[in-house]
Amino acid sequence: MKYTPLKIGLLQAVALSLYIGFFAVSVFKMQNWIHTTGVTAHPIAGILIFLFAFVISALISGSIIFAYPVTLFFDGHKRETLGIVFWSAVWLIIIFAIVAISIFFAGLGIVK
Repeated sequence: MKYTPLKIGLLQAVALSLYIGFFAVSVFKMQNWIHTTGVTAHPIAGILIFLFAFVISALISGSIIFAYPVTLFFDGHKRETLGIVFWSAVWLIIIFAIVAISIFFAGLGIVK
């Protein structure tokens, strides 16, 4: 079945948003666990963990968004590749706006 660049971009943006949500919840839970257990670590360990998490997260995010467009590009479908990357960015901006507005209104006590 042939999917349009708009739909592929949506699927990629949703997948990346789910990954970002999973990562954010994981870091939040880890932070709570560290504070409740009283675990202490050398500051270098925190920097190393942050950098490893950042690099691995960039690798996963890049793979989610660019893996399929790169294969299309090397197969000669340059126009479709640009469309997919464009729509992925548009959908990510829309999802970000929805999440940011939801968090803002939840912070005001309007949405519970």
